[in-house]
Amino acid sequence: MTDDLNVDFASRVGERARAFRRFHVRGDVAMATIPRLYSLCFESDDRGARELNALRTCSAAAVRAASSERLTGYIANGWAHESERANAPEALTSAIEDVERATHGMRESAREASEALEGLIQALSGRSAKEEDEKGGGHWIEDVPTGALLSSFAMGSSEPLLVEQWLWLCTAVVEMLERECETREKIVKYLRRGEMDVEELSGCAVVWSTQPFLDQRLFDVVCADKGEGSE
Repeated sequence: MTDDLNVDFASRVGERARAFRRFHVRGDVAMATIPRLYSLCFESDDRGARELNALRTCSAAAVRAASSERLTGYIANGWAHESERANAPEALTSAIEDVERATHGMRESAREASEALEGLIQALSGRSAKEEDEKGGGHWIEDVPTGALLSSFAMGSSEPLLVEQWLWLCTAVVEMLERECETREKIVKYLRRGEMDVEELSGCAVVWSTQPFLDQRLFDVVCADKGEGSE
């Protein structure tokens, strides 16, 4: 399998995987700010006052530090400047919108990667991955000629791999992207509720950042680039 059409389908999967990664990073940056912004919007200033009192009793050094009027006001205001707290509602809304846009971009990238994979499978096997074999439900890969499966090609900066290896890698990664999208959509649904919890938001930020359903090694091979910022 070395004809341009099939290589183009595989390259398209890698391209959309890289697009998914870019949208994930954008959402990660926005999601990381949301717990603090939410806290500034909705948590009582009493928390800052309690922390200030606790700080004052810690040590003489802390007392001297807290004696600064500017620092005292900063701590009492929830470890934030007044302007930051005043701007928090608008910043929170903007961050949530950024997360929603990133989630939409991730979903579109995953959908397009799936379509490219379907094109690759059809070009090789002559049928859709979603079709059931009329003779008894055989897997589509049984219809791919052995000679094609044993051909190899390189994609981007990757080492040459057998067509069969690319097929399984792309299939696995597309399934991972779809599961990651499901998780992000649940996070967005939670953010849209309006009534949230800072600890739960922090948990959402961790889940977003760690990508629990993505095998990074396989994903990097399919991305087939030389660095995080490569196209």
